[in-house]
Amino acid sequence: RQAFETVSAAPAPGQEVELRDVVIREPLAVPEGSAAEVRVVFTPGVDGLTFTVFSLAGEDRRTHAEGSAHWVDPAEPPPVDLAAVQARCSLVTEEVTAAAAGPHWGNLRRVHGGQDEELALLEAGPATAADLHRWVLHPALLDEATGSGRDGDGSYWPAGFARVTV
Repeated sequence: RQAFETVSAAPAPGQEVELRDVVIREPLAVPEGSAAEVRVVFTPGVDGLTFTVFSLAGEDRRTHAEGSAHWVDPAEPPPVDLAAVQARCSLVTEEVTAAAAGPHWGNLRRVHGGQDEELALLEAGPATAADLHRWVLHPALLDEATGSGRDGDGSYWPAGFARVTV
């Protein structure tokens, strides 16, 4: 999202970034104390830019995500009745106290599970909160929000997103 905004100016004031058909190929894991070179490559698409996110480690190139990015007119999101969602997600409530993967992770506090639906509570921890001014969509919060899914046999990561508007 941030890379798209850097290479593509909004055609009109007030437009928002929409990511579409995002496929997550492989998580990007960087061991503590090391670094990774991450690149985002854009190519012209139908009405926006397609992108590929990859990392480089020596001769090893790994693709992590692909999709497209577009400028769209802002739209008022439909209202969501959180009390109704939480009522539907009353099968399981899990307080999350697991160790974080790094200082910016560990923001997931609670997951309410229902039939084919979940509601997660995230609260930015100190390191994430200190970083919020730098990000419109904080990577740690996105990772935890989308990676909190449970299926009874453990956690899972999504394979992708049809559409996310920021």
